[in-house]
Amino acid sequence: MTGHDAGLETRRLRLTPLDLSDAGEMVSVLGDDQLYVFTGGRPPTLAELEER
Repeated sequence: MTGHDAGLETRRLRLTPLDLSDAGEMVSVLGDDQLYVFTGGRPPTLAELEER
């Protein structure tokens, strides 16, 4: 992989930049209220993640 937006890849790991198409999956990943117990706030909606 090359370029600034290409991500990072090693033999065991591949990191890629988040994309608008990832928002649907991230809603469930970030949807647990327990994630916000200490930091405050609430889980983002799909529309909020797509806007980000």
